[in-house]
Amino acid sequence: MDIRSFFNKPAQKSVEDFDIYSTAADTDAAIEAANTSVPGTCSTSTATVSAETSAQPIAASGCVVNDLGEKATGPKQPLLSSFPKHQIGDINRAFSLFYYHKFPWIEYSVSLDSVFCFCCRHFSSNTARCTDELFTKVGARNWKKLSEKLTKHASSQVHLSSMEMWENYKHTATSGSVAAQLSHSHQGTVQKNREYMCKSVDIIKLLAKLGLPFRGHREDADVETRGNYLSLCDLFSKYDPDFKSMQSKYFNCTSRDFQNEIIALCAELVRDEIAKKVHETGFLAVIADEAKSSKTEQLSVCIRYTVGLQIKERFICFVDCSNSRDAAGIVSGIKEGLQSCGLKDIPIIAQSYDGASVMSGHLSGVQQRIREEFPFAVYVHCMVHKLNLVLVESCTVNRDIKTSLNVIDKLYSMFAEPSNHFRFLMMQKTLALKPKEIVQPSETRWACKYRCVYAVKSQYSAIIRCLKEMEEEGEKWSVEASGLYHHMTRLHFITSIIILEEVLRVVHVTHKRLQGASTTMADAASAVKSLRTHLQHCREESSWEATWMQVKRFCEDFSGICVDSSPQTGGKRKRTSRTPAGLSQYLVPTTLGQRDENETHWESESQTFKRQLYLPVLDTMLAELDRRFSTDAMALSVACDAVFSCDKNGIGPLLSTYASFKIHPQLVTAEMDLLKCTIPSPITLEKLTNEVRKDQYPNFYRLLQLALTLPVSSAASERSFSVMRRIRNWLRSAMAQDRFSDLSILHIESDLTANLSAEKIVDIYANRKKRRILLH
Repeated sequence: MDIRSFFNKPAQKSVEDFDIYSTAADTDAAIEAANTSVPGTCSTSTATVSAETSAQPIAASGCVVNDLGEKATGPKQPLLSSFPKHQIGDINRAFSLFYYHKFPWIEYSVSLDSVFCFCCRHFSSNTARCTDELFTKVGARNWKKLSEKLTKHASSQVHLSSMEMWENYKHTATSGSVAAQLSHSHQGTVQKNREYMCKSVDIIKLLAKLGLPFRGHREDADVETRGNYLSLCDLFSKYDPDFKSMQSKYFNCTSRDFQNEIIALCAELVRDEIAKKVHETGFLAVIADEAKSSKTEQLSVCIRYTVGLQIKERFICFVDCSNSRDAAGIVSGIKEGLQSCGLKDIPIIAQSYDGASVMSGHLSGVQQRIREEFPFAVYVHCMVHKLNLVLVESCTVNRDIKTSLNVIDKLYSMFAEPSNHFRFLMMQKTLALKPKEIVQPSETRWACKYRCVYAVKSQYSAIIRCLKEMEEEGEKWSVEASGLYHHMTRLHFITSIIILEEVLRVVHVTHKRLQGASTTMADAASAVKSLRTHLQHCREESSWEATWMQVKRFCEDFSGICVDSSPQTGGKRKRTSRTPAGLSQYLVPTTLGQRDENETHWESESQTFKRQLYLPVLDTMLAELDRRFSTDAMALSVACDAVFSCDKNGIGPLLSTYASFKIHPQLVTAEMDLLKCTIPSPITLEKLTNEVRKDQYPNFYRLLQLALTLPVSSAASERSFSVMRRIRNWLRSAMAQDRFSDLSILHIESDLTANLSAEKIVDIYANRKKRRILLH
């Protein structure tokens, strides 16, 4: 058959257009489907063949043969039950399925009845020379010598190169191109590095939040205890192989420079979060105090603001003010702290310090210098300090009270010695008492007076027995023990500690109320008023009788110990009254006008202690409360109470003080009238917080924020000093100021530290400058 007549016949359907028949039962149907003619003919113009199909074989008629495989599909190997036969020599020969298995790279064209090399057709270079182009464009049909030609072609360099390119193509299709593979490898490295960094950041956050030291005395690899940071890294490495592999590299994020940078980043994010909330409100109050720390004077700067109508007191930083501890230096330190947080230009509406002249001076003190820049920044003398001054003054008004506190101070010194302390603990255990330590009295620690008096009263029996044993042994402390024993067994000491315990207990509760971060000026005024009322009731006769009954009961409980518990009167002893001899045989139901001698002495002692000890303490406290918490000093507190109770007649002081804050006086009173009709009585701050909205009551909302922002005490700064002594102890005294301040804010504001995102910290760390570790 002429080849041209063969191609001018209607094209047959390729087996690729039908399902592949793999069973003998379907072979007839496959042959019939393949022999079915299809309409249409190929174009005879070779100019229409695009460059994209130039790799395809072209029939003699000029049409492109399209029943061969593409790059994506692989070689086409139709499975026919019988292939077309042609006479070659004396024998009719045809293509065999055997060649598919021996040469898997070949493909068979049904339309051309020819065999092609798939890899050479698609992957041979344009400059490469294929043998007679037999397996790329023409096609092999000599079935007699096909095996020989295929074997020869398989060993050719062009075919081998094409096969290699085909294998690379298949691999690329699975895993991507080289650029893609490099991109994936880069992304995998970045992801691995970021996960390692996040874990390191979390370790730093944990140690900072808990206020624990990072570094150890030695951090060599052969040291068992390498510090908290490296020890936690070693613990992670034990259970995380990826972390261990990163930890063994040269750059492994364990240097102190890395720690300092991450600590600074965390502190910066915490300060930014605080500043963001303050900027939303628009004003703040400053709280500051100073204390000594490791040969330096540290100024603690805190602020008070509101988030909505919720009060927040936050620590900002520590500022080293050792070089300038005067008013100008402290003001400079406060401004430096506010500037570090981005709050330098935020209006200060109030300031709270202790009563030292350098802070409270009305001519050139800190509060006056701040008011020169912010005229509406009212000064609030820390109410907890003022209450403590009231307490100190009342404890020095009576000689017996001062003597009792001195005795307690000596008891603390004695039982602080190790052997005496052990004896004291064993005595408490022997008497089945709950262990309690004796606290040293102090005029600056607010709660210590109550704690020390309560400890001595509750552990009285153990203390007395220890002193008695030490007195009899004649040891080093025998003289001191004898003197303390003599004082503690006197009625004056017993009466003093019972009176002090009752009074200090109430003052202690008031102290706790004033120290709260959410305490308002109205709460402070209410607490002081309640304390004053209670002390007034204590002056009544019934209160004293109850106190004296406690004294008598205490003496009866320890009658075997208290040598001076029985009352004695001064002067000449009276003759003992006796019953007449004539009445000796009669039952006498009355005392015949005579009073029991012991009872007479107790009543005499009762009035003496009431007049000389009890009433002077109460009167001094009441007088000091009236002087330090006067009506003028509590004017803002009364105004705040009026705001919280929606009393429009009492908000005048606040409106006049903060007139520049654009609170319309008439509109705010109208809003308060509406609220009184909306909120059921009694109106409380909690109800106002739930009801008042900024968009509905803008003027009253602003007034509420002002009243809530006014500080009550400087307790926030005092609390930061406890953190200061934990973080910068004598083992960490060489810590730099920046690291010390950053660690302090991360520890104090631990709730904000816990919310920091390690991913965000790593992003900021990566973008600050070029890093040696791939992070993006």
